[in-house]
Amino acid sequence: MLHPIVPSSNQLLPQTPRQSAKSKQISVNGKLYTVMKPLGRGGSSVVYQVLNQEMTDIFALKVVRLDSVDEITAEGYINEVRLLKQLQGLPRVVRLLEYEYNEEEEK
Repeated sequence: MLHPIVPSSNQLLPQTPRQSAKSKQISVNGKLYTVMKPLGRGGSSVVYQVLNQEMTDIFALKVVRLDSVDEITAEGYINEVRLLKQLQGLPRVVRLLEYEYNEEEEK
């Protein structure tokens, strides 16, 4: 799941690519995002601060490992996406930009 992060006035976007051989990249629906840092983790998910390929926007990207959870928990994550889609546009609801289920990686 991808959520926008609005930079504060003292948080500037990188001016030049800082990708190294160790830079982790995550693909969502064919779009590449470079991981800047982890923002949090819990259970079977990790939220990363990521930079889009054009290096113009910073987002929060949640990666959920469904291979490490039972069927009921996996269904809960799927329902989270469905609910976020329904609640888009309401105040105090995180904006869902896109999502992808990678069946091969179970993420």
